[in-house]
Amino acid sequence: MRLAYVQYDVLKDQPSVNLETVKKRIESVEADGFVLPELALSGYYFESRDAIKPYASEAFNAWMVDAFMNLARVKDAFFVVGGAHHEGDSIFNRAFVITEDGVVHHHDKLALTDNETVFTPGNALNVFKYKGVTMGVMICMDAWYAPVSEALKAQGAQALLVPANFGGDYSLDVLRTRAIETATPVVLANRCGYELVQRQNERFLGRSRIIDSHGNIMREAKSDACAEGITLDLPAPHERRSLIRENMKDDYKRIQHVIMKQQNFNSR
Repeated sequence: MRLAYVQYDVLKDQPSVNLETVKKRIESVEADGFVLPELALSGYYFESRDAIKPYASEAFNAWMVDAFMNLARVKDAFFVVGGAHHEGDSIFNRAFVITEDGVVHHHDKLALTDNETVFTPGNALNVFKYKGVTMGVMICMDAWYAPVSEALKAQGAQALLVPANFGGDYSLDVLRTRAIETATPVVLANRCGYELVQRQNERFLGRSRIIDSHGNIMREAKSDACAEGITLDLPAPHERRSLIRENMKDDYKRIQHVIMKQQNFNSR
């Protein structure tokens, strides 16, 4: 399967302009799936729920989904699009998986940062299938938590797709670790550019990348706008073996026993 990231400077409160940027970037790129950044059309930082609500509304999401359904039809591909969703008393930081048939899957961000107080944490973690390939989605900081990628692999994920707004390069190392731990390729679509966050002009890193199941970086962007993809071999999880030993759970138990024994000794 050929998977691609789409990296660009998401302009705050300019969804139509951002959509046109996506169209321009993918025009000459062929892929079965395109991963866009977190909150791909709206911008990232909102000081209040009232400020984000227009981008989480049914009307806005209908417009967004329709636009990407048309693109999916033209490109014969799926799109992972970071957005927002209003449901009851909650607003979720959501990744929509959109095909020509509409939204076929979504993931609500589990690990929210201090800048995301307008959102409610997600409460589910599932995979989806496209053209016979099973994939999972994590949003930005979700990738810092190993159990998230492990749970997706346990459900059969053959690739991990990560819309993000990373500003620091530590997360790039974390994603390599997740790929190695789970023996699962990772596609990161990270935003580039700047946005005013809590009265500071924050820089987003860019450097979107595609990592294979051994942690090798197969394709990496710089800090400017681009869209790039490669064809990945995506065997089922049971056909892959992690470079890290599969029996680490037993090791954890043994090591934890040693640590607790030492702590008890030190507390005497």
